[in-house]
Amino acid sequence: MDQDIDLPSADVAFRLTIGDFGRQFHSQADLNPTLIGIDSTAKKVDRAETIKEALSSVPEEEREKVANLIDSAWRPGTPIDPSVDDPVAAVLLREYPNELWLHYTLHILINASRALSPEAVLVQSLLVSAVASFDALLGRLAEAYCREHPDSLDGIALRLAYDSSRGANDLLEEALSAVREKVSRGSINERLAFFRDKGGSILDSRDKDSLQEIFWRRNLLVHNSVRAEDQYLRHFNDTRLGSRNPRDVNRQYWLESINHLYSCGLLLAVTVWLSAKPQAPAPLKLLATRAYMALTTPLGPAALRFFGYLGDARGGSSDNPTDQVNYWLARKFTGNFEGVRAEIETWSHPALSQPVYRLAQQCLLGNEGESIVLLEQLVDDGALDATELATWPLFHDLRGNPNWPRIYAKAPTQSNSQKHEKS
Repeated sequence: MDQDIDLPSADVAFRLTIGDFGRQFHSQADLNPTLIGIDSTAKKVDRAETIKEALSSVPEEEREKVANLIDSAWRPGTPIDPSVDDPVAAVLLREYPNELWLHYTLHILINASRALSPEAVLVQSLLVSAVASFDALLGRLAEAYCREHPDSLDGIALRLAYDSSRGANDLLEEALSAVREKVSRGSINERLAFFRDKGGSILDSRDKDSLQEIFWRRNLLVHNSVRAEDQYLRHFNDTRLGSRNPRDVNRQYWLESINHLYSCGLLLAVTVWLSAKPQAPAPLKLLATRAYMALTTPLGPAALRFFGYLGDARGGSSDNPTDQVNYWLARKFTGNFEGVRAEIETWSHPALSQPVYRLAQQCLLGNEGESIVLLEQLVDDGALDATELATWPLFHDLRGNPNWPRIYAKAPTQSNSQKHEKS
């Protein structure tokens, strides 16, 4: 290119993007304990009182019949919505098509049946926010990649050659704005297509199907106030996304969604970064840090996927035993441990010559007695310090051992051995 363009370091741009993305999802995950049991503090909808209030405008001679119609058609926990094929509205409108009092009766029933629980209000808002974070990530990743490879921008070289009246940086910013616009429009699959030859192949068809479902639910919440219009219902019926009601967004669905959004987003960010700078060491190191941070949080399923990717990307466990230990640890924290127990029991690796890896093996297998003996030896040798004892997830089960306080009390403030990677 004929003119020089001042570019910020791609490493800095990707690192900031990943940092912001990670903080947003960890902030969501931190709210999970608050959500547990929050509905127990809410006032419950009293079905009998609701029907009684709804009958207040009904002529006295019709009240018993109307009450029976409502009681038989209204399924507990089901919203009443005349805009769809709703059994309560249908039976009342069929029996009393021209009665003015019916408007008030339906108004009372609809408001009561559609009252959202505190959990539903919060998780729906959190889901919308999580999807917005993923949206923002796509634009920032596209910009970071194109700043590192400005020649990939449509027409930028030609415009630099023929538009000498404008500065190179002005033209670049204009082209980058067009890229951000491109990845902010269309379906999620259309937008991910931008990254197809830039590391985007890390996301398979199942990832994209699940992302599409999450985005559709976000659309229901934002555009329809949880009222599923026919077009959205047809989308759900015509895909392989299962039979789950598109209106259902509860705490469990929110947890599954933020794990999927976080794992897909962070893996995409790392692979796009590696596509932009193939030899950069920072992407995998940052992914390992993020995986470790997520390990003992509600983002544990995402951590499991990250450690699995790291093991493959760095040559497998034979090259990096810490990745292997952390992957097994993630399996343990996410309830998927029994499938790898035999692997751990038969693990034979040169790293086992180091006491810290023998300790890791025993901790993973739940051999508390042997683990405590090895732990105390390492503390006495100064190989483990108090911070490591307090923070390493590997020692989660040992902290309840009666000997733990005594061992922890004599741990040095800093280990005197060469620092090993966290596990």
